[in-house]
Amino acid sequence: MLERVAETKIWQWLHEDRLNYDMAKTICSFACNLGYALLNLAIAMISSSTWHASVSAFLTVLGLMRLSMIIIWKANRGTRAVRCTGFMMLILDAVLLFMVYQTASQKAAAGRHGDIVMITIATYTFFKLGSAIAKAIKAKADSCPIAISIRSIIYAETAISIVNLQRSMIASFGASSIAWETMMNTLTGISACIFIAAIGISLIRKQYI
Repeated sequence: MLERVAETKIWQWLHEDRLNYDMAKTICSFACNLGYALLNLAIAMISSSTWHASVSAFLTVLGLMRLSMIIIWKANRGTRAVRCTGFMMLILDAVLLFMVYQTASQKAAAGRHGDIVMITIATYTFFKLGSAIAKAIKAKADSCPIAISIRSIIYAETAISIVNLQRSMIASFGASSIAWETMMNTLTGISACIFIAAIGISLIRKQYI
């Protein structure tokens, strides 16, 4: 059975070039991210939540950025797009900061989420967190520019996912007071914004060209 799999064109294509394998992984991850973005969009439509709509858009753009990186790398292995990724991340971070400010005095989401939705959000978030930690541990083994850029995008996805989980948990399980809810949402959101801004600045300052 394994020999037949090894003889297939897909298997041979994956092992022909490491970039082919990276490209396949990125496409699968993008499909997963897109599904999670669509989930947030559905929640936004059902609960009229501006926050979940912004999370959906944020994750979709980050996923497209990661997919673009691997395609550019496959095409010419250039490094000029890395700095552009940093600028785009700063723009997205500014949008996120505006959303954090706008929703600082509002509920984390309109209404409570069901158990299935909360389990899905938590599972996705912890999966992204584990993936980000694994990428960070293996960072020294793969220090090429595009790989660094893709890892940075994954870190940003993880940060926004953690913020989304925290806000969703407060919305579903309640808060001790409105002041405490506002403080937690603001602190977590600003922390994510600072983290993502640092990533963007790091990509811009790296001398790859």
